[in-house]
Amino acid sequence: MIEWNDYLIILAIARNKSLYKAARALGVAVSTVMRRIDQIEGRAGVTLFQKAETGHVPTRAGRLLISKAEEMEVLAQAAEHSLQSEISAGQNKVRISASEVIAPFFVARHLPKIREKCSNIDISLTVSDQSPSRTAEEFDISLWPSTPSNEDLFGRKLTRVKWALFGTKQSESTSEELSGRTGNVVSLFGRDGAEDIIPACSGLIDVSAPSISTNSLIAAASLAASGGVSAYLPCVLGRNWPGLRQLTLAADHQIGELWAIYRKNAAPSPQIRTTLDALVESAASDESLFLGT
Repeated sequence: MIEWNDYLIILAIARNKSLYKAARALGVAVSTVMRRIDQIEGRAGVTLFQKAETGHVPTRAGRLLISKAEEMEVLAQAAEHSLQSEISAGQNKVRISASEVIAPFFVARHLPKIREKCSNIDISLTVSDQSPSRTAEEFDISLWPSTPSNEDLFGRKLTRVKWALFGTKQSESTSEELSGRTGNVVSLFGRDGAEDIIPACSGLIDVSAPSISTNSLIAAASLAASGGVSAYLPCVLGRNWPGLRQLTLAADHQIGELWAIYRKNAAPSPQIRTTLDALVESAASDESLFLGT
């Protein structure tokens, strides 16, 4: 008989295509994975994986068990989600996750309005840059810059998000007039969609200045506010940061939307629906700030 823990071993090998990587993913020794798969194949009386140049490839029997294991995994996750929703409903609590920018400069700023509409709901706000598809069990609502990538998730678009160049200059001159006078622009690394800031700021950068880079938008805003450099930032951040001025017109960006992501089975929850409505209303009232107009 193949047990659920056996299916976890099978799934780990199938997804990692390596006994060593499967062991690492499961947090066990590779010898344990080797022994367990030998035992599973022995009990089943078939070979489930074959060694190939590309790694461990499932046989026909292996693919059959992998398919069934994935179905079982979906059911197990659905059961867990239902349980978590029931617990959350009983506690009347909504768990929200948002980025380092959206958490303080959108959610926290509108907290009085949100609390007014959700007066009987306990709200927890966690700063996280993890995709909702990875944290669906941890949070009830994730504020994220794209549509749901997981079919088990729903999403409500809150607003568009435009970006602009920000610095400490008092001028509202055109891009041509600012050219050569903005100093260097802080570059961002390790952030999806942020690598195009240099082309976006073409003509505004002092290329002779030493480069400054960071992986944090908050740090970029702080660096720009210190003077001598500028930063390409979401308008909701730059226009809220003390001492910063918007130096260019707001423009569309690859990271250009804000969505509220939640689980399908959690949609009927009254407290989640109420919180979503409050977030939608707050985003609508902040449209000019998000669009930099």
